[in-house]
Amino acid sequence: MANIQFRRQGKEIDGLTARHGKSFFEVKARMTGQLNFPEAQNLLMEVFRFGASLVVVTFNFKYFMAPEGDGFDYPPRLMREEVEFRPRGIEIGEADLKFAPVRIRPLGRG
Repeated sequence: MANIQFRRQGKEIDGLTARHGKSFFEVKARMTGQLNFPEAQNLLMEVFRFGASLVVVTFNFKYFMAPEGDGFDYPPRLMREEVEFRPRGIEIGEADLKFAPVRIRPLGRG
């Protein structure tokens, strides 16, 4: 559904996410050991403890469009998902993020 690219060369990282040939998310980072906002480091260290397991609950809508393109094939469902993180290491860096607006197509249109 999207073109996702990430590349690392030494301490430099860049990436993008694009759809229909248009980039809507870009990141450029340098692993400096510092964050753009120093106060965020304590928060991140609470969440990602080395060796510890962290379970995060997320919610997603599951649906399929009708073959005729005029609505849904069945009523959308809200799905609960548990994601377990087990980080072995964390690198800290400064990043610049760039977001672009995305045009959402109306239902039933190609």
